This record gives sequence, C-alpha cells and structure tokens, in this order.
Amino acid sequence: MKPITVLHVIDTLQTGGTESQLLRILPRLDPGGFRQVLCPLQMTGSPVGVAGDGVETHPLGLHKNDVLRGVAALRAIIARVRPDLLHTHLFAATLMGRAAGRLSRLPVVTTLVNTPYAPQWRIDDPALTRWKVEAVRAVDALTASWTSWYVAISETVKRSAVRHLGIPADRITVIPRGVAPEDLPALSPEEVRQVRQSLGWADVDPLILNVGRLVPQKGQRHLIEAMGEVVQRLPRARLAIAGEGRLHGALEAQIRALRLDGAVRLLGDRRDVPVLLAAADLFVFPSLSEGFGVAFLEAMAAGRPCIASDLEVVREVAGSDAAVLVPPMSSGALADAIMTVSRDEETRRRLAEAARIRARHFSLAEAARRLEEVYRRVAGRETAADVLVGAASR
Repeated sequence: MKPITVLHVIDTLQTGGTESQLLRILPRLDPGGFRQVLCPLQMTGSPVGVAGDGVETHPLGLHKNDVLRGVAALRAIIARVRPDLLHTHLFAATLMGRAAGRLSRLPVVTTLVNTPYAPQWRIDDPALTRWKVEAVRAVDALTASWTSWYVAISETVKRSAVRHLGIPADRITVIPRGVAPEDLPALSPEEVRQVRQSLGWADVDPLILNVGRLVPQKGQRHLIEAMGEVVQRLPRARLAIAGEGRLHGALEAQIRALRLDGAVRLLGDRRDVPVLLAAADLFVFPSLSEGFGVAFLEAMAAGRPCIASDLEVVREVAGSDAAVLVPPMSSGALADAIMTVSRDEETRRRLAEAARIRARHFSLAEAARRLEEVYRRVAGRETAADVLVGAASR
C-alpha cells in the first residue's frame, strides 16, 4: 500500500520544545507506512533537531505574519508534494495550514501545545493585553473547525482548548511529549569537571540549570531574583540559563543590578543541553504557564533533582513525588527550595530516582506509535486495532 504522505507545517525549525519534539519523533515513525515532508515558514540558521537527513524539506522563507502569501505558497507546495494530510504546529503555521487545507480539500491535524487563552498566560507580560489575546482567540476559534483532528500534548492543554476554543473533546487525542533514554549521556566525574570548566565555573556547588526561551512565560526573572538570596547562604552556587529570547537584555540588566555577574550566566541557545543536564546538580523550572514542559521532562529523565512551579501541567508530568513544587512567581519560595535541596543529599538522591522512574512514562516511541494511529484515522486507513486503541485513549 502507498505510504501516507504527511506535510508538516511549522513556524520554524529553530530551538524550542515543539520544534525539537517534531524533529525527534519523525525518525521514529514507520518509513514504510509514512512519508514525512517538512514545511517551515522560516528557515534561518541550523535546525535544532536530528531529522534533516532524508527528510524532504520545503522552507517558505516567509514571515509568520504574512498570512495571505503563506497560504498561497503553501498551496503551491501542496500541489507539488501531493500530501494525504497536513499536520500543523504552532499558531502561525496552524492558521495558514488550516486555510490552505480547506482550499485544497485536504484533512488537517493540529497539535495543541499550550494554554494561550488562560488568564495566567498574560501574567508578567505587559505586551499581551487582553484585547490582543482575545482577538487572536477569536481567529483561532473561528477557524478551529477547519482542523479535522487535534493532538494535545497534555490533558491540561486539552481542557483549555475545549473551554476556550469550543473544540469537541472527542476530536482531541492526548499524546504526551516523550524522551528517548539513548539521547541522554552519562558523564564521568572528569567530563563533568570539563563541562563546568568550559562555563568558567570549575569550583561550583551546586550548579543549577534552567532551560527555556527567555520570555515572560518562563519565569527566569524570579529565579534570578532568588539567586540573590541563594548566593548569600551558598556562596559557591551558580546558575546557568540555556535559551534565547526577547528578554535577554532585561535579564542581563537584572543580573548586573543584583551584582550576580559571577553567579548567573545566560548561555544563549545551546545544542548540548543533554550534556549540561548531566553536569548540573539541580534543575529549576520556574514557568508561569506551560503546555507540557519538555525541558522539565528531559531533566527528570536525566535524573536531575527538580524544583518547579506548582502548575496543573507540572503536576500532570511530575506525578506526586518527582519534583519539589513551589508557588509560581515566588522568588522567596524558589530560594528556600534551592537551599533545602542543595543541603540535603538524601533528598537529592530521592528526587533524582523518582524523576527517572516517572520519566519512563513518557516514551518517544510510544508517542510515535499513537501519532501513526491518528494519521491513519484522518487519512481513512484506520485499522481495527487503531479503532480499539483510539477509543481507549480519548
């Protein structure tokens, strides 16, 4: 039987949880049953993932706000590729993909990755006014019926989509993000020392790591504020933040204002996050809102003791005992948790083991298998086994 051709439309292939997950899951899909084609709206720099080899790619070279040109260009790609379905990721790509799919009479699968219309999304971000968010939500809701099927990355995201976009719950399949143990290196003590030395911090205790885009949603300013208190009690504590974004300048200014230049570093985008995780003593995840938290899951899988914001989705990922949870936006609670965990070796050991065990529930291979079921269902090639498994998972 001819493979099902899936055209993936995504804003970009640069660093981000959605981008990295897509590029990691593609090689795990059955190549005999599925032909994967990538169509990023923008293609600058080098892709973040590992799926470039052998994956047909058609970058549009457009700004994500250039909707009309994007729809026209996407329809031209559709005519050339002749896909059986579109799979859209992130908002701009989803808006263009829905329109192009409707005009081309193609089914569309959309992955829902966040909870952008929940009130907490606007916290700490003056650029996101209520009217702007409502305008985007109205467009999203108006075109939501143009998507044939939805994949939500968490139960939290599914509930939000049902509530804020009116999407029927039975048209959403929850497929959590996943990790692959083989992607996580184990470092020797000497290799850990070398990594820390490369950061300029040979004599560090503890080395705290955060990974995420530098945007208000990720809450790094509260973590930096917490470090002002931490270094007073733990003078050798150091914080490394891997990621890039529009708050880079503001966070650098905050670091200088708090005189933390020697204790906190913004590392920018990094391609060696698994190595940084292996070298870290502690992972802190101070987000104000999340759809899942891939960086958090990767830290758990690496066996790092984790401190995270007490969010609904964090509880969904971490379970009952795989992380220390603190109120969002509380630098004081973050500082207390960092100091408590850093000083207690038994707590660190228990958290690390619980995190590893919990992370095993989130497999990339299983996510790929369930995504294949969705593709077969939408393309009209559903098997009897797919029907049974799909009914059980919804």
